[in-house]
Amino acid sequence: MEREYARDTVALIAYLHSQLLKIVPSVSYEAQSDQILLRSVRMPIEVSAARRIILSHIEQFVPLNPEQEAVHLFNLLHTNVMFTSSGIYPPVEPYTDIMAHNIAVAVHLRRLESHNTKP
Repeated sequence: MEREYARDTVALIAYLHSQLLKIVPSVSYEAQSDQILLRSVRMPIEVSAARRIILSHIEQFVPLNPEQEAVHLFNLLHTNVMFTSSGIYPPVEPYTDIMAHNIAVAVHLRRLESHNTKP
């Protein structure tokens, strides 16, 4: 049961990572040796770096909740937006545990993608 949860968590983070790299490809620190251990360490770092760049392009005073962030990412993905540098706004980080936030964003984004509808 615990192993299954860990596997699902890794799969959700990998999914979110792959989607964020479509928007901010420059945050990929792909190593020559792409071992599983290195990927598991690298993915959360790259997710955080991509989030900071993406959120720096929108003016916000409170953090986006996971559903709001997923909708924003969905819209960026479906309009083929790609960022190469930070925007002018300081990104507001989530108040909650960042891993739990990332997992929730991935769940919401996957749901939007599976329906493939505008939110």
